[in-house]
Amino acid sequence: MDPRLQSVLLAVHIAAGAVGLASGLFSMASRKGARVHRFALIAPIAITAAALWLAVSVGGFQIVYIFTAVALIAAAGDVRMIRAGGLTPNGRLARHLWRMGVAFTVSVMAFFVGQQEYLPKAVQGTVLVGAPALIALSATLFWLVQRTWPKRRRAAAIA
Repeated sequence: MDPRLQSVLLAVHIAAGAVGLASGLFSMASRKGARVHRFALIAPIAITAAALWLAVSVGGFQIVYIFTAVALIAAAGDVRMIRAGGLTPNGRLARHLWRMGVAFTVSVMAFFVGQQEYLPKAVQGTVLVGAPALIALSATLFWLVQRTWPKRRRAAAIA
């Protein structure tokens, strides 16, 4: 990789991380719903914009487009939530579960699928490397349904 491009990528990476840290600090230090608390919305937008810019300028990072789509869906949901005046407790829980579950699934995939050289040789290149990610995704979906759908709606959906 060209050293100049590498230094630009590093600078963008550090800047996006700084925005993420600052927005986390603002959201934790301010009262929920306060104007400054909404600054936390800037971080995913800035990081998504930086990732998309990198993907377009460098080319070839197809996975970045998927992450960008997920981040845009999350940002659109945040904007809709802010405009609606907040969430119900079930809505807040569902939002938290899907965001944490997706993040966990992606991190599991990054390790088990993306870092196969650290796995036993017998497992490398087999279907088994994807099993932990499927387990994480399945657990996310289970808890999302379990905690956000009332029992009578779950029973009706199964019947």
